[in-house]
Amino acid sequence: MIVKKNIIGMENKSIDFVLAVRNRENERIQRCINSFKEIANKIFVVDYNSDKPIKLKDCEIIRKEGKEYKIWNKSYALNCGIKKSEADYICTIDCDMILTKDILNAIEKEINENTVIFNTNVCRIELKDISEDYEKMIKKSKPWFEENPRNNIYSSANGGIQVFPRKWINLIGGYDEGIGLYWGAMDNRLFEQAKMDGMTIIDLNIPMFHQEHSKQKEANLPKEEIEFAEKVRLFKIGYLKQLISEGNIISKRSWGGDKPNHEWMIELVKGWEKTLIKRPKVCISIISNFKYIPTYFALNLIRIMENARENGIPIIINNIYAPAVDSIRNYSVLDALCKGATHIVQLDDDHIYPDDMIIRLLEHKKDFVCGVTNRKITPFTQTQFYDVDLDIVNSEGNICNFKEDDGLVKIEGTGMVGSLINLDVFEKIKFPFYNREYDIVDDKIRETGEDIYFCRKYKKAGFEMFCDTSLNYPHQINNAFVDRGSVTLQ
Repeated sequence: MIVKKNIIGMENKSIDFVLAVRNRENERIQRCINSFKEIANKIFVVDYNSDKPIKLKDCEIIRKEGKEYKIWNKSYALNCGIKKSEADYICTIDCDMILTKDILNAIEKEINENTVIFNTNVCRIELKDISEDYEKMIKKSKPWFEENPRNNIYSSANGGIQVFPRKWINLIGGYDEGIGLYWGAMDNRLFEQAKMDGMTIIDLNIPMFHQEHSKQKEANLPKEEIEFAEKVRLFKIGYLKQLISEGNIISKRSWGGDKPNHEWMIELVKGWEKTLIKRPKVCISIISNFKYIPTYFALNLIRIMENARENGIPIIINNIYAPAVDSIRNYSVLDALCKGATHIVQLDDDHIYPDDMIIRLLEHKKDFVCGVTNRKITPFTQTQFYDVDLDIVNSEGNICNFKEDDGLVKIEGTGMVGSLINLDVFEKIKFPFYNREYDIVDDKIRETGEDIYFCRKYKKAGFEMFCDTSLNYPHQINNAFVDRGSVTLQ
């Protein structure tokens, strides 16, 4: 379909195509099949419990119907087709895709027993704009992420097509049917396994067309099932990440059997779901009284939020405008309480922070945990203190000089930068929580910052404070950052 070009011969290499469909119109699926059938050895279309059985040409339909197929599982559907294949290679393809001759030529050129092929160049095309004219379709199409973006949350894999040796897919246990529950991550699991096995991974990066549809797959589910599917999606982010970190991807479970093998995943998600009731909800408060924040801080903030989200931690943000920092801190706490947060992290915009700081701070399960910070003026001493007695707070022996491997250390005072605070503590600390104070000592005015003011009230209320010395928040000075007392130019 689309552009008539010569196809490079497979030369003793056979390739089967496998599609998984549910409640898709016949015309859509047939257009997909027509775009690649000239190079296909066999085409298997797994009709996964569609309300009305599909009718197609040039393929073998594998019909799955019954209550055991109520929950969509693309991994299982594809596995059913893979188990039927006897070809050298298999291409699994989304039934919304239309392949071009350029892609077919590229597949035949790159196909190899040590190669896994993906294609991340997907163009959205409306049904009315589909034609035999490739150039017109390109002009009418839109990039995948231009509208209604569905940002990939796992890796650089793409679910449009995957091409791999049949022997290899059998060796790794097919597509993981637990990860295939509902949507997302099953193609990424394949991608990560290919990397671990030392396979050559090729992104064709050639335009292919996605036949647009008005509704997302999730829209066809009842409300309660949509909610559970979303929990599954969130759980799989962390689950796949854990598998990757352990180097533990190959499935030992049965696959492509009489029914989907995903009950174990449902039980895992239900167990995780029970913990969501106690799941922290963190408010990130941006401490700045300027109208704009630095680019480096904005990018850092995005990565911090993404890391928290990937680990199932809901994030809300506030940026209270006030001329004085103590006012910003006070009202950011009140706002976080009103929004139902359990914890607050106050981020000054002249620091940079580890992407995983929120998870690492939460893991300590303390009412107050901070990281290591330094002053931005010489001698760049740390802003953590063993004691908050005003007469000794800045004395040499009271200023901490933590090394990265000192562990979790009990302190009494610190700047608020990047501190995780359990909002329950504010029930025992009277407002204002933060206040800049002044008194006269030896005929000189002494200023007490709002952070030490808080720390003294916090101690008086009977709470303990800790510093995770492995966390460091470099402090910005013009074109440099103070990092554990040393200045690094940027």
